[in-house]
Amino acid sequence: MDNTLRGLEADRIVDLDRNGEGNITAIGLSESERIAGRENYDFYCFLIWPFVEAFWLGAVALMGLTPPLGHQGDGWLDVKKCQDSSQLVSVSFWSFI
Repeated sequence: MDNTLRGLEADRIVDLDRNGEGNITAIGLSESERIAGRENYDFYCFLIWPFVEAFWLGAVALMGLTPPLGHQGDGWLDVKKCQDSSQLVSVSFWSFI
């Protein structure tokens, strides 16, 4: 993370504010990147967004498969029901947005 932030700072995409000890306290978009219309910043955001979204949807699907509190009995799940449930969570998410 530190190397990535330093690289983005060296490319003048972000400005890093540091305290007296050199620790990063704030991250902001650089003025030169704002003037350029956020071209590089938007590129990086669009580049990583599918991975962030896939991770989030996977986590939500797994949460949907957890048994309710106090569940007694078999812990096995039917594959077809799991797939249907995961797809339903994904479709519900997209229809909400």
